[in-house]
Amino acid sequence: MNKILALVPMVALALLASLAFLSPARAEAQVVAKTNIYRLYNPNTGEHFYTASLGEAKSVTTAGWQWEGIGFTDSTSSEDGSPVYRVYNPNPGGRHHLTKSAAEKNWLVSLGWKDEGVAWYEAGDGNLYRVYNPNSGEHHYTRSAGEANYLKSIGWRLESTNAWKVGVEGDYVPVPGAPFRLEASSWGYPAIYEVQTDGSLKEVERKLSDVEKVAVAIAEKYGSGTDYFLINDVWGLKLTVLKRQNGSWSVFRNIRINWNGGKKTNTGVKKIVAKAPLDNNGSLWKDGADVNPWFTATDLYYEQSPTYVFGGISHGRYEAGKGYWNAQGFHEGYSDWANKPASSRHGGTGCTCLDNDDAKWIYDNIPVNTTVYAF
Repeated sequence: MNKILALVPMVALALLASLAFLSPARAEAQVVAKTNIYRLYNPNTGEHFYTASLGEAKSVTTAGWQWEGIGFTDSTSSEDGSPVYRVYNPNPGGRHHLTKSAAEKNWLVSLGWKDEGVAWYEAGDGNLYRVYNPNSGEHHYTRSAGEANYLKSIGWRLESTNAWKVGVEGDYVPVPGAPFRLEASSWGYPAIYEVQTDGSLKEVERKLSDVEKVAVAIAEKYGSGTDYFLINDVWGLKLTVLKRQNGSWSVFRNIRINWNGGKKTNTGVKKIVAKAPLDNNGSLWKDGADVNPWFTATDLYYEQSPTYVFGGISHGRYEAGKGYWNAQGFHEGYSDWANKPASSRHGGTGCTCLDNDDAKWIYDNIPVNTTVYAF
């Protein structure tokens, strides 16, 4: 019995020694210098860009790329794994390329690509998918099997399911200095965004573009009897809707104009004066081919006999004691107006022709007495 008890400390020491021996091995399996690899997107070229440098990611974002957060994690230390190389094609439309293969890197350099050295080192237990677009020549890298499979389904080629090792999906290092703010116009308008510790992005303040500043200045100059203001760009074929909220004007919606009779819309400052959902018994537009129930009038006057008659049906609504409508305004109409039969040409006299949904939206939402500025 005493011999057995004497053996207990020895066994315990052996176990401790074995654990001490295993600890360094486990530590080696961990990432020594884990880092985020930030992913950005160019909305003009469709290219993605990856960098371990937070400063570079910020700079690229303010230059017009869209911040997409943390693409995956790897390491900044060679102790963790093999190097990942980055090369750049300096020719017009050039792209960056990432590879773990020194042979591939050297081959591309021999073709004229610029060697940008080691971007980072592979590290982690996750796999990285590499897909290739045969149309654009772009490579894309993702740790998401779902994203890789989606791209494959639309024509990209799956080149590898393990381009190099990365952190598992969802792994990240808290972004240094976050939350912090970036100012960018990457989403089509200037705004201030806040980067969160997990790399996600939140818009905190939208700024006005130069075009929007002009639109707001016009609304402030002329005012409106409602909380809406319309700017009709006759030559640019664009209708801008502004909305007043908390006493300030802002651009609310931009609408494409399909046709306006070849720029025949009357210019100047006017008001929405009437609306008319019509059929032949009180309707404004009905020509046999189309029924247009969404007419919002600006320049309205009355005639004793209708000026325009299509297919035997009056172009203008009749109001007892006043006469027939003759007006310009907003309604449904076609971008291929010139190819439509004569009975369908609603916009030939300068009315602003819109897609049906847009015409209906104007009819439903823009009140009578709203100011319209046409130029």
